[in-house]
Amino acid sequence: MKPSSLIVRATTLAVAVLSLTAGTAGAVGQVGDVAAGFTLQSTTGQTHRLSDYDGKVKFLFMFGHG
Repeated sequence: MKPSSLIVRATTLAVAVLSLTAGTAGAVGQVGDVAAGFTLQSTTGQTHRLSDYDGKVKFLFMFGHG
């Protein structure tokens, strides 16, 4: 996989996670909980699902404002 392709995928996943967590202030989750599945479209029109990455290490970067 080309480094640029990896960057695009990582960026797409990061945007997906951020958009999904934007409206979840106060949501409760615990370490080890199963993440809800989601599907988003990349800027190139490719569809990405969280389940596409089953069996792979996933890094979700989230932060809160407060």
